[in-house]
Amino acid sequence: MYSLEAERSLLGCFLLEETSLKEVLDYIGVNDFYDKDHQETYRAILAVKQREENVDMVTVGGELQKRGLLDVLGGAVFLAELQNEVPVATHVKHYAQIVKHNSMLRRMKRGLERSLMCIDPTLNYQDIRTRVANNVLLEEKMVERSYDFHSVYNQWVIESEKEAIKTGFGVLDNAFGGMKIGKVIVLAAESGVGKTTLLCQIIHNLLSQKIKMDFYSLEMRDWEIFNIFNRIRAGVEDQMYASELHIFDSRHFKQIDDLMYQMKIRRPQIAFIDYLLIIRVSENQGHIYQRVVEVCDKLQEITRTQDTTIFILSQVSNDTKRSGFTQEGKGGGEIKQMADIFFSILAKKEDEAIEQKAYHDGKAGGMSGFESHVFNRQIYLAKNRGGRDNMFLDIKYDFLTGLYLY
Repeated sequence: MYSLEAERSLLGCFLLEETSLKEVLDYIGVNDFYDKDHQETYRAILAVKQREENVDMVTVGGELQKRGLLDVLGGAVFLAELQNEVPVATHVKHYAQIVKHNSMLRRMKRGLERSLMCIDPTLNYQDIRTRVANNVLLEEKMVERSYDFHSVYNQWVIESEKEAIKTGFGVLDNAFGGMKIGKVIVLAAESGVGKTTLLCQIIHNLLSQKIKMDFYSLEMRDWEIFNIFNRIRAGVEDQMYASELHIFDSRHFKQIDDLMYQMKIRRPQIAFIDYLLIIRVSENQGHIYQRVVEVCDKLQEITRTQDTTIFILSQVSNDTKRSGFTQEGKGGGEIKQMADIFFSILAKKEDEAIEQKAYHDGKAGGMSGFESHVFNRQIYLAKNRGGRDNMFLDIKYDFLTGLYLY
């Protein structure tokens, strides 16, 4: 599954006409070449390009010489042969497609081979099929960055220093550094613990900043959301609203493709979604696992292509609060895998109910010993890509107002 002729022709195009490299630079990586000599040659070409020097036989030969590889590859004769094999560089995209196609076939083959080596006969067919698919996808995504280490590292530093958008809740911002560009954040909780309220409080905190936001509510109508915002505003000082916030409820869309269309047209900085399980994928929904996987794939596509941060709510089953799995069943693993940050609210409803009753009974009897109406609810940070996770945090909740405290 390789074509040495196409690889040599592609390298020859780069040496013959530097502009041809620009046409496929983001498409072809070093590991797309099968031949090791061709890989080293392409690395040298990229190093010259990274220094913003002209790419030609002299500069590439000098880079290979510096790496101690020029004589090993065949000297200047090797580079001359590459260049002379291509009369014109106009077919560079055709050669690149052949090289890429063979590269993807090899990756797929490696993924299948890995799957065959680790198949557990005790698993059911669906689980085996999922593992095979994941291994193939993993191989497809393992594309080597086409730059030297220092270039990659410097770019990473620049990206990591971009200012994250703060939620306004210190306990959250301190734990995972706020909402970073192009990330997926999942908040999972049981029904009734106030996850939509917390989401609305975060949105309200952002309204004073110049941020373009979309709120896609599949569970509540817009007037119900406005009621939550009114409740939030009652407990804070008046503020100027500088953000652009658009609220879409279930009347505006029914399926994931409708939601994708809106986000591609609007291109919000942050998209809030309440909540994942309600999103339809088609008129014939299919198995819940398939639905969750398709929704996750399409949401990831948005974060990759337009730097939109997605903050999405999900349901947590009663017996798996701390595991990171959700009421979407097996699809919960896909949700957690998709997420850059995954956290849950753990509410001790029985204890809170007792304390609430004591508070109201105390008030009715004129007693002052039952005046506390603020609880500590636990947040479990199950996943924090690039940071500390598997940790418990406390967030204060006021059951009288139904709001979380900053």
